[in-house]
Amino acid sequence: MEKPELMLIETLAKIRNLHVWERDEERAPHKPLLLLFAFGRAQLGADRLLPWKEIEDPLRSLLEDFGPPRPSHHPEYPFWYLQTDELWEVVDSGLPGRRQKGGGKLGNPRVTELRRCNTKGGLPVPVFQLATQDPQALSQLVTEILNRHFPFSFHDDILEQTGLRIATDRFAPYRDSQFEADVLDAYGFECAVCGFGARLGSRSLGVEGTFIRWPQAGGPIVLSNSLALCLIHKRAFERGAFSVGPDGRLLVSAALVMAESADATCRPVPGQRLRQPKNSSASPQKEQLKWHREQVFRSPAVET
Repeated sequence: MEKPELMLIETLAKIRNLHVWERDEERAPHKPLLLLFAFGRAQLGADRLLPWKEIEDPLRSLLEDFGPPRPSHHPEYPFWYLQTDELWEVVDSGLPGRRQKGGGKLGNPRVTELRRCNTKGGLPVPVFQLATQDPQALSQLVTEILNRHFPFSFHDDILEQTGLRIATDRFAPYRDSQFEADVLDAYGFECAVCGFGARLGSRSLGVEGTFIRWPQAGGPIVLSNSLALCLIHKRAFERGAFSVGPDGRLLVSAALVMAESADATCRPVPGQRLRQPKNSSASPQKEQLKWHREQVFRSPAVET
């Protein structure tokens, strides 16, 4: 293996240049989630090349939990197409020809073929060695993926589900203290859903700014792409438990289940109108709310 520091630089560059599938404004975290899954298995001492049958269900679960809401998910796509980014290797084991003659574009894989041929996939040898022999390098690689593709509230859950043991204090999510202060000021230091607000001196307690469309997904860092939310509603909003309709009223996911003992102020109420900021220029942009409804919100919504 080449020098570890050079390998780390090269691997970070490949992660930053991942060819992520794009169509309109859809999120496609398939490749990042497969990489995180593979890094987690490597850290746990698994073999470098893993059979498709050991990847299919865990990767589908990751896509269901952290990908955009979809009727169905296709873990076979990142398993096959991550090869083009030189961060993944597939051993065909008799898989019918899926590469055009001359080493051209990879063809679509079939799940039945991957299962039948016991196809295996895994990190390339140098990347696998880097991940298993250098904990600090692994931490940098994981941090890069998380920060580029997921909001901070997802990080711990993804780490737990992939089995990764990485120090969370290394993460540097999109945060700017002045921008955060501006968001809180725009909403009077109160949650835009429940109105909770508390300060100790000049410091807000339990209310933070959050982006409607994540910067990781191309969202602009402007007040009209942000909300001030209490910690409960911030996490619920970022995970798609509720969203905001075109009329400014709350849409609540039918998948949201709350304990009967939960305080009424914690419950996002279907049809409730979102509190507006003091200045109309900070009002949420309709196109950003539309992105959240389509790419984050766990539809269908509870009927009002």
